[in-house]
Amino acid sequence: MTLAVSDLPAMTRFYRQFGWPESKFSDESFVAFQTSDVVLGLFPATNYEEEFGARRRRVCSRDSCSRSISRTGPAWMWPTRR
Repeated sequence: MTLAVSDLPAMTRFYRQFGWPESKFSDESFVAFQTSDVVLGLFPATNYEEEFGARRRRVCSRDSCSRSISRTGPAWMWPTRR
């Protein structure tokens, strides 16, 4: 699952508290965690602005609206192209 986040260091600290194994390939441009079922990838939201536009309040489609909230602020999930 890919999350586009506005504050990568803060969101990395938030998700590290769960103790999930972190990818050895994580660096300052992205962080990945292996949860029990999926790989969670955190990427700066600015990486997606050219393709999807500036960050919006919500990302909705006809079938779903996804938003993830943490104690450090929102992390937005961009829609997956099908």
